[in-house]
This record gives sequence, structure tokens and C-alpha cells, in this order.
Amino acid sequence: MILVEDAIQRARLSVKMPATLILLALVGQALLLYPSGLLPKPLAMTSLFLAILAWPLSLAYRAVAAPRWKLWAYPQVGNPAHLRDIAVGMRLIPAAGSAMEKLEICSPEERRRILAYEGR
Repeated sequence: MILVEDAIQRARLSVKMPATLILLALVGQALLLYPSGLLPKPLAMTSLFLAILAWPLSLAYRAVAAPRWKLWAYPQVGNPAHLRDIAVGMRLIPAAGSAMEKLEICSPEERRRILAYEGR
């Protein structure tokens, strides 16, 4: 058994922080490199392309990481519904039934286990 606070901290470190770093790194490199004009044209275009992909790549990471965190955290805490409410409130995972939850990437068996832990 672990505390809800510990599970939330792990979600921050394993779901939210890497997704944010992906977004900031890809946009940041373009903001630093492209305006300088020092890059050859192919590299400048690659830099812009990566910046455009930043948001979808960040979402893709979250779509994979959130279900993995749920499968780790829900059996570890005493009240998975309470943990879910807190995590949704802190925007660490998507709300139940939302479009973002439907985009989560996991197997049907993992989906069944997550829904069973959540009592849905």
C-alpha cells in the first residue's frame, strides 16, 4: 500500500514532466535555432518540422504513459476512485469518458483492468 500523495508524485514525474519536456524541448530548439539564421536550410526546416510535431508527440507520450501509471497506481492505493479524482483535478490524467481518455493507448485487457479498478 502506498499513499495517494506518493502515487500523485509519481504521476507528475512519469506522465506530466516528460510530456512537458518533450513539448518545451522541441519548441525551444526551434525558437533558439531557426531565428538565428545560422542553420543551413535543410536543418532549419527540420527544426521547424520538429516544433510542429511537439504537441502531437507530447500527447502521444501521455497517451501511453497515463494507462501505465494507472495500472501501477490503482492496485497500490486503498481508494482508486479518490486517486483518480485527485489526478484528474491536477490534470495528470484525462477525465473519465473524455476524448483524451479514449485516445489512451493500451491493450483491451489493460483497458478492462483499468475500468475494473475504477469501478466502471
